[in-house]
Amino acid sequence: MLAQKPEPAAIHRMLDDWTKSSAANASAYSNHWVIATREHLDRYHQQVFRAQPIATLAGEPPEFGAASDASGLKLHDTLTHFDRETGYPMAWYFHMLTTKAVPHWVAQTVVEDSLAGFAYLPQRDVDVVRGWLHRPYAV
Repeated sequence: MLAQKPEPAAIHRMLDDWTKSSAANASAYSNHWVIATREHLDRYHQQVFRAQPIATLAGEPPEFGAASDASGLKLHDTLTHFDRETGYPMAWYFHMLTTKAVPHWVAQTVVEDSLAGFAYLPQRDVDVVRGWLHRPYAV
């Protein structure tokens, strides 16, 4: 994939985010995700390689129960519940990237909460979320 484009693909960025986040300290990526690969020729007969992460959850991700105006302790409780149900820290973030289970407004609010002094996430996780906000991607 890197041979096709000099810029890392979304899957590379997701793996890098996993490594930088507290999720990597808790569990290996492969314990929670598999990567489905596809290869095809585009209309110019150039080979295109794609990779898509698929959660290994049995069934659907947990319901994200926070309203769009949630912040602070309410949002923290919702994120903690989602992570516990899924089985690893920062699960909400990785599901935000790959599924519709967690809305994108959560990332903005998490960073705003951090700037306001709420320290419910480790700084390394806040840095990962902030990096995504500055350069969003979807997998």
